[in-house]
Amino acid sequence: MSSSSPLRAAFANLVGRSWDAAVLPIDTEVTLRGPLRWTVGEVVADAAASVPWIGLPANGLCTLGVVDSRARGVLLIENRSSFERVCAIPEIVDRWLCVWGEGYVRNGPVALVRALAPDHIAAWGDLDAHGVAIVADLAARLDRPVHPVGMEPEIFRTGLKRTRTDEERREARKLAGKLAASAPEPLRPLAELIAVNGDSCEQETTRQRVASQLPAMLKAIENGEVSAFDPGLGD
Repeated sequence: MSSSSPLRAAFANLVGRSWDAAVLPIDTEVTLRGPLRWTVGEVVADAAASVPWIGLPANGLCTLGVVDSRARGVLLIENRSSFERVCAIPEIVDRWLCVWGEGYVRNGPVALVRALAPDHIAAWGDLDAHGVAIVADLAARLDRPVHPVGMEPEIFRTGLKRTRTDEERREARKLAGKLAASAPEPLRPLAELIAVNGDSCEQETTRQRVASQLPAMLKAIENGEVSAFDPGLGD
């Protein structure tokens, strides 16, 4: 609907305000924990002190008050249970801002990451075709590198696979095949493995192993090193 449409003009006359002033975009909540403080007047929201996490309005964070973040990076996590596990690790939330991505990351959290402009961005996605696609989509929308963590091929090889229908496998192979050629380079080895038969790993069977090494992985990213996952640790 154009800004000059009769419907918008009638609405503006009725409420005595312009359409743009009266109708605001619906805000979305960002669930996070880490070194970030949001001050609006005398109200302070401290994402470091909030246990187990805090939900804040994405648009509000970008447009109102003052946001102060000393985070070394932002870690976006697709899986809710994995996000909850990470929020309980001080070595991570003391240094990194952890955000629940809720699948394909919505515009609000993406806008927040852009506004914060952290030195580093990492993402922990599920070990399936859509998990790879989610991280690839995030990197494309941010137009900057996103380091995948907990998505190494060895984790996929040794993880317990989900039961999948033939149709689910066909769709996964098709998507993974495209991603093996188009996704950012660090994601392609996992995409290639998934493209073989459309498998998907149960996140629950890999969470503890990844979480135990995640502080070292993120520190390696900070130091510009290649983060390696040792599947023999944390079992």
